[in-house]
Amino acid sequence: MSNITLEVNAKINFCLKVTDILPDGYHALDMVNASVGLFDTIEFATSQEIEVFMEGKKCGTENTAFLALFLLKQKYGLGAKVNIKKGIPMMAGLGGSSADASAVLFAYKHLYNDVLQNAILDSDILQIANKIGSDVAYMYFGGFKRCTHKGEVLQDLPFVEKEILIVVPEVCCSTKEVFAEYKKQNTDDCNKDNLINICNNTSDINKNAYNIVNSDKLETASDNKKDKTEASDNKNGELEASNNDNFIKNFYSGQPYGEFMKNDLQTPCENMYPQVKEVAQILKQFFANVVMTGSGSGVIAVVENQKRCNDCLKCLKKCKFYFAKTKQCGIIIKKEN
Repeated sequence: MSNITLEVNAKINFCLKVTDILPDGYHALDMVNASVGLFDTIEFATSQEIEVFMEGKKCGTENTAFLALFLLKQKYGLGAKVNIKKGIPMMAGLGGSSADASAVLFAYKHLYNDVLQNAILDSDILQIANKIGSDVAYMYFGGFKRCTHKGEVLQDLPFVEKEILIVVPEVCCSTKEVFAEYKKQNTDDCNKDNLINICNNTSDINKNAYNIVNSDKLETASDNKKDKTEASDNKNGELEASNNDNFIKNFYSGQPYGEFMKNDLQTPCENMYPQVKEVAQILKQFFANVVMTGSGSGVIAVVENQKRCNDCLKCLKKCKFYFAKTKQCGIIIKKEN
């Protein structure tokens, strides 16, 4: 094999909770993520050089796929030619940039591991993923997962097929600026010294080790007594389930879960980009389960009634919208030869 074509899926956040400020200035997060069938197409061909193109335009070091390939060649000595065809909207909270990096990591291991006599270890791939961005490891695996720490600590959750409406207003949201706005709104609750170095959680280099957690059962945060950011004490001194625990419990037991679809970045984003707030308000008139994904600008709704969906779309102006079903994995091999 000398080339491979992949489809790498977008991600959505059903929940996003900022739980702490880490010593290095990053936000600690608790998220419930899912892959959806809105994808970029990655064409990867073996080469000694590093060449990355997006929609025919050559990319440089600012591109996450290029950075992934650069780090891989630095470690293993082999390059590649990569062509990216975008299907995931950019700067919409759908993981489009990290998706492309994760696809390069996947293709590189798939095509070169035999050539390198199985020298490419999963642990090495994930360490490189975490140098590129905190959610690249999630995009590499995809599916339903609870993602904690900076987003790179992953716990499997059972797959459930859902129809998702994704609405993207005509605005590009800067993750760094949205986190900065969150910082301003929450300064009183945090250590100001730790907030000085706050930065873009999805693009800055993550220097911490990865940790992938697989579990055969649903483990709520209140089960893990070591994680003090996941639960709070009630008046009786017992651990109280977090919002994301409640979402998981209700989502998988068939109980209403819309009130637990929360994103701590939504209010800061809406303050900066009123178009996002307008879209969320419209969707909530028609759907019970609505939340902004990532740091915006995309807003998602779980579709249970197609007629209500059609009525909703008539009210949305100057927006792009997409229908996508949840998917069991992040990356799909479409062709190889």
